[in-house]
Formats: sequence, C-alpha cells, structure tokens
Amino acid sequence: MEEWIKQVIFGMIGGLLGGLLCLIVLASAYNNSEVFGTVADWVSGIATLLAVIVSLYLANRRQKPSLQVKYEGIQTLLMLPSYAKKVFKWTILNYSSVPAEMTVFGAYLTPKNNFWWYKRRNNIQNAVFMPIEFVNQNVIPIEVISNGTQDVLIYIEFFYNSISSSELNDIKTIQFYCKDNFDRTYFSKKLKKTEVCANLKSFVEQNKLMETSE
Repeated sequence: MEEWIKQVIFGMIGGLLGGLLCLIVLASAYNNSEVFGTVADWVSGIATLLAVIVSLYLANRRQKPSLQVKYEGIQTLLMLPSYAKKVFKWTILNYSSVPAEMTVFGAYLTPKNNFWWYKRRNNIQNAVFMPIEFVNQNVIPIEVISNGTQDVLIYIEFFYNSISSSELNDIKTIQFYCKDNFDRTYFSKKLKKTEVCANLKSFVEQNKLMETSE
C-alpha cells in the first residue's frame, strides 16, 4: 500500500478515537443524552465506521500484479513468407502470481525546453494507441499470465503519421506506458527520441513498398 494511504487511514482512526474520547468526557460532564446521544450510540456508530475503513484497507492490500514494460525497439515482423513489416515491439513482464489484463497503451512525449513549442503543442504530450494500431495478434485487453511475459506489437505507421515532422523535431524523450485492469500504470524507461525514431521515415516507406508489391 502507498505510504500516503496508510497515513490517511491511521490519521482517520486516530481522529475518530480522539473524538470518541472527547464525546465520552462531554457526555459524562453534561449527562445530557438528548444533546449528545448515549455513549453506546456513539460507540456503535464509530465502530461501524472503523469496520468500513478496515475492510477498505484489507481490500487494498490484496495481491496485485507486479509488471515491467521493456521497449525492444523497431523489429521486422514476418507476415507471410515474402511479406515482412517493421513494427514497434515491447515486452510486458509479470513478476507476480496474479494475471493481469492490459487495457491502455500509449507514449508520453516530452518536449525540449522551448516555451513557445510547449505552449503550442502541449496536447501531444500523451499519445494513446488505438486498437487498430496493434498487430492483429494483439487484441485489447491483452492478457499477461502470472509469472509470464507478453510481447506487444504496433504498426509504426500510426505513430509516425500521428505527429508531424516539426513536432518530431521538438520531442526530447519518449516513454511508453500501459495500464492494467487494476488501474495501475507501468512505464518503460525514458528513451531518447533517436532511440525510437531513428530511420523511422525510411521504415514507413519500406512498409508501403511491401504493401504495394503484395
């Protein structure tokens, strides 16, 4: 569990116990159940609230997958004996015994330190990949079995065509990410633009030639 969640839960429990103690003292001093209610009523209500908090705490502690996203680069995918295409590839590794379903894939594009560019192109910071961009063997949600791995392949044309040449020039780093069915997000390491986009245009042209010849 995240440290801040623990602090919130224990802070609430401490506050409730402190409030209960104050109410007991006040009720004893004034002895007026019409104003404060009986001590039993307050104890019962606070106990119910504490039970809810504890149940939420235990639910949050349930085992969840531990995943890593590893970018593998641009690779050649053999579609047919005489037909190959260049695709982005990354691998998702599951280090836990809990299977996961990956529901969202995308890339964060970090701009260079250029104020005017950042102001103008802030909307391309997060590029989310659509189902049509994935190679057919990857259907969202993509399952990653327990203690297993899953390769994810995306056609490079969609990524290349989604941003203009001027925008590509102003990108500093690219970080791929995915989100699982527990709403947890996993990131690859930050990659320099050249690590992802080197020769990207020529690879896209090669794919077009292959499609034409096919």
